[in-house]
Amino acid sequence: MGLRIKGFIAKSLEEEHKRLEPEGQDLRVAEINFFFKNTPLIDMLKARATAINGKNWNKVKQINQNMTDEVQKDPEAICTPIGAFVTFHDEYSYNAMESKNSIELGGSDSKLTSAPEPTNIIWENLGFDIKRRFTSIVIMIVISLVIVICSFSLMKNASNRVSYILDKYDASVPCEKLFKFYGADRAEELAADEFLYHAKLEEIDEDPDDGV
Repeated sequence: MGLRIKGFIAKSLEEEHKRLEPEGQDLRVAEINFFFKNTPLIDMLKARATAINGKNWNKVKQINQNMTDEVQKDPEAICTPIGAFVTFHDEYSYNAMESKNSIELGGSDSKLTSAPEPTNIIWENLGFDIKRRFTSIVIMIVISLVIVICSFSLMKNASNRVSYILDKYDASVPCEKLFKFYGADRAEELAADEFLYHAKLEEIDEDPDDGV
């Protein structure tokens, strides 16, 4: 059945190209590969592989049963192609199809787009409909915005904290000069007094009614 459909598509493409460009070269189709709406099955296969690696045989058995139920639920939907990757023999054939947005197959228009590299294809996503793709895009945008906003907030708080510390503690005089002028012991006492002084000011700022 699959070979007959492939042969029908290849012949239809060649005839349609001949109709549109009667003076052009013949279109030469090399290979046709279908993709299906089988995202749930692919997800189950991944889960089964994980269960096998973990030697969780009860889970493997349950996943096998789930796969059987999924296939039996709507076998026609799983076995019906929703698109095809068409490979051509030569560059002329590819360019002839790549320049068109759609072509008539079996009495209805079929959309044509240039396929990505096979290594860039996420096969389990090919079965997603437009609604699910749009939902995924919205979720990714929202998550990205949350990450950007949180990152900006953290950077802003860190910047304010650095500015506060620089304003709070005078860094214009190097510690080495203070140690040389006052001596190490005396400089440490002054630093401790300065710290306690600012800590007390912070307590007053946080509780202005304290001591009133």
